[in-house]
Amino acid sequence: MKRFLLIVMMGALLMLSCSRKPHPADGLEEIEALLQTAPDSGYNALCAFDTSCLLTPLDTALYRLLKAEALYKTWRDDTALNDIEAAADYFIANDDRINALRGCYYLGLVHKQAGDTKRALRAFMRGMEFADTTKDFLYLGKLNNELSVSFNLMHDGPTQVAYAAEAMRWYRKTDSIPFIRDARNWWLTTLCNNQETDSVIRLITTGLKRDIATKDTAQLIEVNGPNSARRI
Repeated sequence: MKRFLLIVMMGALLMLSCSRKPHPADGLEEIEALLQTAPDSGYNALCAFDTSCLLTPLDTALYRLLKAEALYKTWRDDTALNDIEAAADYFIANDDRINALRGCYYLGLVHKQAGDTKRALRAFMRGMEFADTTKDFLYLGKLNNELSVSFNLMHDGPTQVAYAAEAMRWYRKTDSIPFIRDARNWWLTTLCNNQETDSVIRLITTGLKRDIATKDTAQLIEVNGPNSARRI
């Protein structure tokens, strides 16, 4: 009986250990958080990271993803395609949704910087498959914006406008004025490129009316320009 109980307990412990989510190497999560608030500091911390601590495939994949993110956010374009591609593939294969989303996004950016618009487009589209529409508003905005830019490079006017509008819709859910402002400017640019003057006028007018109605001076200044606040 004791032997039976011992076997059951050992089996339970084995199942528990197998079901635990792998934990990344010490320091990587701190670097990941730093990249969100201080990219230059995050980049320096990543450069100083001891890569001999990368003991698991998860460690390596996360390190490669963070490296791609750090290089992009600090205006460097020397990300190794093989590295970010391997990272994205790892996260996809291991059902790590949020990192698969991030991996596809940065993979698309690397293809874009290399001038391979079609592969960039496929990576961004793949990333959309992992986005949760109830909470991944920022990445949905980023992906739709990059899709719009990609279709612009492919001279597909109507599609670039559609994705620009989608980017604006998702960015609005973030309540981030800088992202909203940039998305709105790009949307207006795509409409102008397609000679949709009436749509441009409606968009500007609607935005002004909404901001005036809510007395949102900061929004008026940041999104519509410094002189628009005088209308309140």
